[in-house]
Order: sequence, then structure tokens, then C-alpha cells
Amino acid sequence: MKSMRGKLGNVEKGMAHRADAFLFHHPYIGFAVATVGMPVLILLSVAVCTTAVMLPVSYVLG
Repeated sequence: MKSMRGKLGNVEKGMAHRADAFLFHHPYIGFAVATVGMPVLILLSVAVCTTAVMLPVSYVLG
């Protein structure tokens, strides 16, 4: 468990570093992604998770 948490921490640090490097080199694209892309991604993930939970329930209950 400890090694898995360590590996996930390293992945998180790497992703943060790559995101910072991208924002440093492309500030306008990064701003557009942060203000438009992230909210859309969050809404899509909520819709997919809700569908995944409620679709079997709707089949069971008719």
C-alpha cells in the first residue's frame, strides 16, 4: 500500500510539472483550457457517472 501511494504521488508530481510547463509555454491556450475545458470535463464526468449508476436502476425498476 505504501509503495502504491508513493507511485501515485510521483505520477501526481509529474502531471503537475507537465501542466506547469505547458502553461508557461502556452499561456493563452492554458487559460482557455482552464476556463472552458475543465468545467465541461467536470460536467461530462458527472453525467457519465450518474448514467452508470442510474441505468441499471432504471432497468431493474422498469
